[in-house]
Amino acid sequence: MSDQEELWVADNTQFTGEEGYSHVMDSPTIEDFKTRLRAYHCVRCNLSQEIAQNPTTSRGNTKSSIMLVGEAPGHNEMLQGIPFVGKAGRLMDEIFASAGILTDRDVYVTNICRCRPKDNRAPHVSEASTCISYLQKEIKLLKPKYIIALGATSARYLLEDSLPGKSMAEAVGRFYEAQDYPTSKFFVLYHPAALIYNRSLRPEMDKHIQLLLHELNQSKS
Repeated sequence: MSDQEELWVADNTQFTGEEGYSHVMDSPTIEDFKTRLRAYHCVRCNLSQEIAQNPTTSRGNTKSSIMLVGEAPGHNEMLQGIPFVGKAGRLMDEIFASAGILTDRDVYVTNICRCRPKDNRAPHVSEASTCISYLQKEIKLLKPKYIIALGATSARYLLEDSLPGKSMAEAVGRFYEAQDYPTSKFFVLYHPAALIYNRSLRPEMDKHIQLLLHELNQSKS
């Protein structure tokens, strides 16, 4: 038995093909969605063929009005089937905790893509464009008031029309609106992995988190 088959058997795959996809997308609640996605052997894009996969669902508070959206799982996320549990995830937890936001209590955490790209490359357009339907279903079910795009890939696929030609340095720390998601307000932050490679970004990230926190507090008053 291959590594990929072992992952799928261990994950109790029950659904395949377009019928399985429809079953996932027809989920009436976010908990149903997570359960059905974990039981679905998705092969809708090339990521399922690159390496052994154990697709991620989400973590955090399903009742939260705040959604954090990253790019795609890494090695640790693939092993556990949960987003942001590796080094970048621990740094993200630390950054938000410093502002009084606990990611497992106060926000809902998910990704654009559910499978890990080989060598942690950025997802190809065809992969992200296919996989984003799962995120769109999560947004429809949760109706978050705020969606935080973590990094360039997340910002690109959520806010493409609002970010023409903008670099990440120009896009971060700002609020946006998106026609496809009219009930949500968007905020762009650096992906925490960027801070691992460039520690000089941390003060700017902390400043942006404070801007976000101010907005969140204002919305409660």
